[in-house]
Amino acid sequence: MDLLTAHRAATRQFDNRLRVIRDAQWDNATPCTDWDVRQLVAHVVEGQRQAVALLTGEPPVAVGADLLPDWESAAAAAADAWNAPGALDRTVALPVGPMPAAAYLERRVVELTVHAWDLARAIGDDDDVPNDLAAVALEIVQRREDELTASGRFGTSMLTVMCADDLTELLARLGRARWKSFTPTTLVR
Repeated sequence: MDLLTAHRAATRQFDNRLRVIRDAQWDNATPCTDWDVRQLVAHVVEGQRQAVALLTGEPPVAVGADLLPDWESAAAAAADAWNAPGALDRTVALPVGPMPAAAYLERRVVELTVHAWDLARAIGDDDDVPNDLAAVALEIVQRREDELTASGRFGTSMLTVMCADDLTELLARLGRARWKSFTPTTLVR
């Protein structure tokens, strides 16, 4: 699976979970211990909008209070920006310094994939991720694990043995334990 296809698949995974959030679930805890569902979704919307700003040079649009329409517009704009001719050949200016757009897209694929899982866990939805997407995200993490964990966006690796499947290994490498029981009421902040 190429990076653009992986980005579309990861976006779809997040979108599928977002569309089934019930009103009472927006304050649920997530595996991202500092965020509830609303904060997690706002973070992902902001990430999509940041990607658009970095690729187009336009200022980012602020995240509003109505997260589903914000997500829809941000996801569509990000897809357009990533699929624009030459987008992957650009360099983007991140706070940590310039980065090839393709490397930044790898980060976005990992973040969308993992946060789709986080959201599923927080709302009690199916937390499986298609193995081809999990395999792409895992390969990226294996190559860039030090950089990704140093970014502070993910937890410390919990990988101690070979995992049974790509998703479990991906989650373990990024400080999440698929095999641990998590429900919105069991998380202690």
